[in-house]
Amino acid sequence: MSQGSLLAGIEAARRNWGWFLVLGLLLIVLGAATLPLALVMTTVYVWFWGVSLLIGGGFYLAALFAVRSWDGFFIYLLMGLLSLFVGLFCVMHPFEAEVQLTLILAILLVVGGSFRAISAAFLQYPGAIWSMLGGLIAILLGAAIWRHWPYDGIWFIGMMVSIDMIVQGASWVALALGLKSMPRGSAPLSPPSTTPAM
Repeated sequence: MSQGSLLAGIEAARRNWGWFLVLGLLLIVLGAATLPLALVMTTVYVWFWGVSLLIGGGFYLAALFAVRSWDGFFIYLLMGLLSLFVGLFCVMHPFEAEVQLTLILAILLVVGGSFRAISAAFLQYPGAIWSMLGGLIAILLGAAIWRHWPYDGIWFIGMMVSIDMIVQGASWVALALGLKSMPRGSAPLSPPSTTPAM
């Protein structure tokens, strides 16, 4: 991307900073409003996820049967059927689904956090200490969820989605305020120098 097109894009975003601010504030308010309702929202999120899996799985299978001679047909057929099965389970048994999903999330946090922490400790790449710290936090969070499972399964997903909305909203607000304070036509990045160093 050329410097001119980058500047044009930044300038267009700067002119519309108010929309980013509104989006950010809306996400923060929505996240804060649903945070105390984590029990209800967990069931709602799982149910909607199940519905989306059912719809996606149905379209998946409908599209596959139009190309039955394709070599990867049976693998993708199994994936489509699995989407339908999981979606149906989430819709018909949202409470059991949210408990099982929370356990899977706890396992992913422990395994993924361990991998990050160990690889950062051994590879010592730039910023490895932060990756190691993030991995350790993920391990502790996963262990805490696992320790209180299945009781935290009824509220954890709803709480995490609400917190994610608040964090995303804060990032949009920060972007909007940064764009607003940017002088018109200013370059966020200086063009690379073509003059060889002496």
